[in-house]
Amino acid sequence: MFFWRLYMAVFTFIFPLFFIYAGIWKSSALHSTIALVIGIVLWLWFIYKEFKRVILNPIKVNAEIKNIYNNTHHTIGKVLKVFDITKRSKINKAYLFSFPNFIGTQVNAYIDDKEGKYNFYEGQNISLLLNKSDNPHVPFIIDDNNRDVPSAINIKGFIYLIFIATYALGFFLVCYFYYSEKDGWRFLSLWHPWVWAPLIGILGTFVFSLVDRTIARGSNSIKSNKIALYGKVADGEIINRDHTGTIVMNVPLMKFDVKFKDQNGIERLVTIKELVPFNDLYKFELDRRPVLYLPEDSTQTKFMHIEKYMTSYANKEPSAATLSYFDYITSD
Repeated sequence: MFFWRLYMAVFTFIFPLFFIYAGIWKSSALHSTIALVIGIVLWLWFIYKEFKRVILNPIKVNAEIKNIYNNTHHTIGKVLKVFDITKRSKINKAYLFSFPNFIGTQVNAYIDDKEGKYNFYEGQNISLLLNKSDNPHVPFIIDDNNRDVPSAINIKGFIYLIFIATYALGFFLVCYFYYSEKDGWRFLSLWHPWVWAPLIGILGTFVFSLVDRTIARGSNSIKSNKIALYGKVADGEIINRDHTGTIVMNVPLMKFDVKFKDQNGIERLVTIKELVPFNDLYKFELDRRPVLYLPEDSTQTKFMHIEKYMTSYANKEPSAATLSYFDYITSD
């Protein structure tokens, strides 16, 4: 994901410079003023979107972690399996474990220990703190008796925002110096790179957000976290599967029509969308498969065993493609 963000940054900040010569064509006073206003709005919008991503979102997660510590629900999980994940010649540990959620349903979860903080073994019991928030961005925390919450202040994020603002102002001043010719900002037009450059950045932010939301449908979204924390298990039956036409990082987004009976014996028919690597499609045949659903809203459903969480079903282990793909995609 870092590579693609860097790739988009090149298009946002370097690619427009090759079209700086557009300033040699003068526009009318009205046209250039409209272009100036639009450019200012677009740059401010781009800065705001990035401010939310790199500053506000980490602050929200940090506050939620503090709330988990202060308003805790303690439970015991069990390590089911330990994985060695090789990435860029570095081996990280990953852990698959199970734990009882708030209503007693035994659910599975997965932790990729990129920082090497833990040294669990199969069969080990671990202490977990579950999130009681109505909108859980973080489903749980491993209680390792070290309750120091890291600072939410993202220094690199602030530097990045200052860079964007400085770039926008510097870009304009350079163009003004070379192309104004005492005509003010009449070098600006709607096709001038200073005006449309932030659009590339906004588009990139939107695309990455869309990719994150698509991946989160079966991983760490608020919806998925609520189902994991409050869901009940039911015996589901896949009656149809189809490709949605969406592919994220060469992994297809599949659509499954699943029927099951809820706790009241009422038969429900739901659609579940999951990113499933090609190597794992055979695991989702038209067959029975357990699902988790929210008792108060049975339309909120997901497969109980999801390859993204490195869970297994009917002795089917997740493929190497699954492990490497989801380790890569969550590496940011």
